[in-house]
Amino acid sequence: MSASTREVFVETGYWMASGGTEDFDRFVGEVADRDDRTLVHVSAGGGLLAVTTATEWADVHLTARVHDTEPALDTAPWDAVDEVSILVDPPTEDDERDSSLGIMAGPVPEDAPEPLPVPCPTGEPAWWRLRLHARVGDTGTEEHLLLLWPADRRPTVHHRTGGQDR
Repeated sequence: MSASTREVFVETGYWMASGGTEDFDRFVGEVADRDDRTLVHVSAGGGLLAVTTATEWADVHLTARVHDTEPALDTAPWDAVDEVSILVDPPTEDDERDSSLGIMAGPVPEDAPEPLPVPCPTGEPAWWRLRLHARVGDTGTEEHLLLLWPADRRPTVHHRTGGQDR
């Protein structure tokens, strides 16, 4: 298992790109045009992800962990927990050993956090499961926990909704 923790400055959400050939700008526009507050949106092909935050124009404390197998489900301390499938492309010749899940947030692209390394050992695109936990703590700071593990593509599951107006 690998873990990474970072602060992400957000306007009203953040985006991740992991694979496929889908149009990122079109996907982000479609998500922005929606009037719901769904926690996580995945593109039709599975390579793009958009996360809606309860926080606007502030830092979100983001912890990401990559597992070899599905971690235990614990929804108790979280306001919302959603689970989705994402498609991860293998690294290109210029990349290091691992593929990566690029995280884009904030109004300034230069402030984007480092990508999250995701293993892709077969050299072929692979499906991963991503479980996103979200809560707004007593101090008003929004916290997210991303858990990833290799798994076949499955439908989205909403384990817990509520807390903040999503």
